[in-house]
Amino acid sequence: MSLASLIAEVEKLTAPSREVDGRLFGWLHDTEPCGTFMLCFDEEKFQFRHPIEERRAWYVLGTDVPEFTASIDAVVALIEREGLEWLRKSPDAMTVYAPLTDEQEARKEWAVHFSAAGATPAIALLAAFLRAIEARAG
Repeated sequence: MSLASLIAEVEKLTAPSREVDGRLFGWLHDTEPCGTFMLCFDEEKFQFRHPIEERRAWYVLGTDVPEFTASIDAVVALIEREGLEWLRKSPDAMTVYAPLTDEQEARKEWAVHFSAAGATPAIALLAAFLRAIEARAG
């Protein structure tokens, strides 16, 4: 799944979705899900594999895969892992940005913010995070 298609899917959500959580989990690990409610993971190749293959470990949605689309804490953990920061613009809109370096602050530069609205604060924050990652990737 491409980042652009994942962003589009997150932005269309009207409620949290474990399927989208699974797709995001797969994207974060550069893999593809092999099922709707379970993701199988081959530890040797670091790729999701078909569940029929012999060597596999299972990530069961609801236990191992964070609830990205339902939990602000799960999204904040992603943001912090990427060295980004966030703020709430309104009840349903969030923004994510990279903090300025000392050199940027000395030049009086402005941080670039990536904003998004969503059905819930977690969905809005997740969409803004993915937009910031998309911009960073170029």
